[in-house]
Amino acid sequence: ELNNLLSNTCLQNTLVTWIPVGWLLLACVIYIPCLRRNKTIRKRLSYLTLTKLTTTSLLISATITFLLYINMMKYKDRTVINFGKGLTLFSQVLSLVLQYVEFKKRVFTSGVNFIYWLLAIFENIVWLFAVEKQAEPDKLESVLVKISLSLKCALFLLFCFSERRSKKLNPYETASFLSRLTFFWMTSVMCRGCRQRNQDNFVPNLMENDTTSYIHLKCKASEKTMNLFSFMKNKTQHWFLVLWSMFWKELVLIFLIRGMYDILVFVNPILLFYFLPFLESKTPGPKWLGYVFAFTFFIVNIAMSMADQAVYWRSNRLGLNVKTAITDAIYRKLLKKRGQLLQDVSIANLLSVDTDMFHECIAFLWVLWSAPLQLIICCIILFVNFKCVAMYCLLIFLAYALVKYCLKKIGECHEEFLKEKDNRRCVMKEIMDKIKVIKLQALESIFLKKLQDIRIKELSFLQKRLLWDAVIATISEVLPFVVTLLMYMTLYFTQDTGNLSTENFFMMYMATSILETNFVMFPDVIADCTKTFKSYERIDQFLSSPDNDFTIDNCKDFALVLENASFLAAGLQNLNLTVTPGELIVICGKSGSGKSALLQSMIGCIPKTSGSFKRKLKVAYAPQQPWIMSGTIKENIIFGKMFNDKRFSHATKYSALQEDLNKLKESEETKVTDQV
Repeated sequence: ELNNLLSNTCLQNTLVTWIPVGWLLLACVIYIPCLRRNKTIRKRLSYLTLTKLTTTSLLISATITFLLYINMMKYKDRTVINFGKGLTLFSQVLSLVLQYVEFKKRVFTSGVNFIYWLLAIFENIVWLFAVEKQAEPDKLESVLVKISLSLKCALFLLFCFSERRSKKLNPYETASFLSRLTFFWMTSVMCRGCRQRNQDNFVPNLMENDTTSYIHLKCKASEKTMNLFSFMKNKTQHWFLVLWSMFWKELVLIFLIRGMYDILVFVNPILLFYFLPFLESKTPGPKWLGYVFAFTFFIVNIAMSMADQAVYWRSNRLGLNVKTAITDAIYRKLLKKRGQLLQDVSIANLLSVDTDMFHECIAFLWVLWSAPLQLIICCIILFVNFKCVAMYCLLIFLAYALVKYCLKKIGECHEEFLKEKDNRRCVMKEIMDKIKVIKLQALESIFLKKLQDIRIKELSFLQKRLLWDAVIATISEVLPFVVTLLMYMTLYFTQDTGNLSTENFFMMYMATSILETNFVMFPDVIADCTKTFKSYERIDQFLSSPDNDFTIDNCKDFALVLENASFLAAGLQNLNLTVTPGELIVICGKSGSGKSALLQSMIGCIPKTSGSFKRKLKVAYAPQQPWIMSGTIKENIIFGKMFNDKRFSHATKYSALQEDLNKLKESEETKVTDQV
């Protein structure tokens, strides 16, 4: 039956041919617009691309030769063959054009062509099988089929490699499609890191989409788009939509890959349900069916593994990008805040604790819909096959009522924990700022007790939160095993073991395993989402706070003009000052008289209450606190930029630093620390 099916000419030139051709045409609908966005480069053809184009051209020649031969010999089914091979010829020409365009658009690898040639190989194998099974096989047709199969295998192998790597690009960008699927590109990165672990330059560059500069521009563009909607008044919705507009494509792709994984999870039990009777049958079935089962098991498990790893990798990458976008928004907001709020220690918690919660939550966000879906499907499978034990699945859903209560307590404890952490940072900052006064007045014990009391409260809320976390973990770990035990005990005591055949047992075992895995993950992810929501409220409260309304008028004749200007600081009332370009002014006064406050008011750190303030040039402010990094004097001067001897000499000359450098033994290579 299989021989007759595969030898059918109509099947070969319709369904079997349509699979690779259909894939290429459907993929091009999405792929070609993406290629058009890339910039075209002028570059000589590489050896790999030239080999691909040559091999594809030879394959096209072989297909044209076969079509001419079929029409010359006047085959009885030549109409169907012409239609099928004509589609194949069209797809091969389209693949040839895609290869050339991909090279011009600087695409290092092509998943579209990789999958197309893999499907084309299977099509050619069916064609070769049909030719060899003919009573009198045509020799020329057999030769052309074998040549086509060889060329397709060669093209498939060629598409397993990518173009020559560039040191400036990330290894993932230059990896082949197969290497990306299997994460083989990580091997070279890890080996290189092991060999060069004592060097700083072995870390590869980030992909452009993951860089802070790219995310910064994308975030600003999304904010501008969202601000066009005048009906948007709720700031929480506004920021949610900003993040959604930035990352919705990646999130949808993750959900699609996870959906494919969820479908494949239930393919294994279905295959086992049909495979075990075939294996236990007293009359041996067809051998080819066993090969089909084995091959299907292999492909399904390989696809599950690849999809699972792709979801984890893309989710973690998306979480880091969201964290970067929120961090960028916080820093941009700091530039618009009043000077008094710049020293707010709670900002450190926003940047260190709250933004990390987004990374941890988004990395497993897909569990929120994947786990309930798998739980419901498992319950349906158990109900269909074992009605008497399926009622125990209700215990899992009833347990969520207790989990919901625990999550509420976790959110409350986490919120109080963050408040106490902010208080502790405030006290620590106060101690560090006034350490000399505290030591002089012998107030160490008082401040130490105050700090310890806050720390005890902070630890108590942390302990309560971890206790509720432990309750959820206990429920999620123990309940699935209890449900499984009750199911098997019910089957034993109700004497319903007759329904427990081998295939039913394996299906029940795999369904309960899926139940256990998902019920363990689901409460943990909900707990992370609860904590993330509390962090989101804190971040949104900061981002929604009013900006500094500091405005500067233009001044044409003078560098800076103050006319009856008053600022929100003691002593800065009704100020009048005119500064011409190139003028050097010294401000004298007692300690605390407002010298630094005057300078801070000129850069907008202290709000203006009345009067006018005009400025012509840009202003640079050097505070009294030194900003020195641990390293050499030279590294502090160039500040991360490329060393330029001429600019370095000018900088040391105009800052009057050259005389001081001459007194040092190692000159500009003298080591300094941030404690200086």
